[in-house]
Amino acid sequence: MKKSRPTANDHESTRLLKPNEVAAQLRLSRASVYRLIASGVLPSVQVGRSQYTRVSSVDLDAYIAEHHLVRRAGQASPSKTNLPNRKTDAA
Repeated sequence: MKKSRPTANDHESTRLLKPNEVAAQLRLSRASVYRLIASGVLPSVQVGRSQYTRVSSVDLDAYIAEHHLVRRAGQASPSKTNLPNRKTDAA
């Protein structure tokens, strides 16, 4: 089944989050959030004349649901194991 994207009526409840707000929710560094955005794993939008990066709360919720970011005892956080490696991906 195809996931539905927000419609015009949903935009009232959709909030655009700063990368540091996303980082706090995911318990990652801001740099890790930017790596997720750059790799295309986490969708983002550019806002305003200065092109500030923002992440839709709907997209963040979808990312969390898709990647099962619920920590279980004795298991590593999937968010950290699935991050692009900046040293090997930079080449």
